Amino acid sequence: MKRNIVVILFIEGDLTVSVDPKVPPYEYVVFSGLRYEIDISRPVGKRVRRLTLEDGSPLDPDGKYDVVTNNYLANLHLLTEGNAFAAGEDLPVVAESDVNDRVGSIRDMITDYMVNVKGVKGRDGIAEYTPEKIRDKDADWRVIGYHWNAKKHARVARLVRKGRINIEDYQDQFGNTIRPITEKDLAAAKQK
Repeated sequence: MKRNIVVILFIEGDLTVSVDPKVPPYEYVVFSGLRYEIDISRPVGKRVRRLTLEDGSPLDPDGKYDVVTNNYLANLHLLTEGNAFAAGEDLPVVAESDVNDRVGSIRDMITDYMVNVKGVKGRDGIAEYTPEKIRDKDADWRVIGYHWNAKKHARVARLVRKGRINIEDYQDQFGNTIRPITEKDLAAAKQK
């Protein structure tokens, strides 16, 4: 089975991490029910570390696990040869393909979970999610392996909060950070 590649970038002098701008944001997959680390200091294809089930127990290599995803990702990665499965490998069997009439859309289920389980309330009844609203113990994954200067990284965070570094200058139209904030950017912000 081919492995999907985690494409998070870090270059010496960076004070934040960014995603690869050549990979569309809808191609990034985050898993629930698993805990893992993405070690960006390791080579591409070997970055997922400490993969366990949500309760910390190891995955059984011979075990069978249910995977729930939307139809786009299923058709792109799981139900065709070439991305996750090599030619001739058994492809997964779809257990149920349309649950909208019974449980609503995926967007509705996520909103219901964030509002009714996590208690995240937003303006006009719309759930707003930010990492600060979800406690660290709830995090299923984290990025490790960056080796930036901690003092400079903290200074960048302060300058972003104060508006002296505009985070939108480093993001694409979807809000994904596609360019890291570097030591050069920090020096330029000091000149402002």
